[in-house]
Amino acid sequence: SSNPHIETMNQFMLNSGTAALVVLGNSVFSKIYMTCAWRFRIILAGDKKQRKDLVDSAAFKNDHAAQLNDAEYCPIFIAVLLFLHTKGVDAPVLSSLAAFGCVEYLWAKILLPHPAQSIGAACRYISLGMICWE
Repeated sequence: SSNPHIETMNQFMLNSGTAALVVLGNSVFSKIYMTCAWRFRIILAGDKKQRKDLVDSAAFKNDHAAQLNDAEYCPIFIAVLLFLHTKGVDAPVLSSLAAFGCVEYLWAKILLPHPAQSIGAACRYISLGMICWE
């Protein structure tokens, strides 16, 4: 006899292959965001001072830091999740935590006040720990 609560929860969990695609898609979208939100504005700025003001702004530095952090973690998660997928290991908790953590950290850091990205960071750290046991 299966537990209907667990079955319902499993419907919302990601397998390792799907999680790898989510992490990859999020990373690609972060690069598109930086290009559209910042690079075009910097390139099209009227003069050197306007470009420097944009690059020195707190908003640019925050978004840039978020995207760099994403670029640091994504390769690890994509590689491990795809490895698990090729081995036929779904690892739904690990996979879901990794995908959620990557997405939540990036966009919470860009869109919300400071401590909001801590949830995503914690999910990423927990899933990294789980990788060691998988």
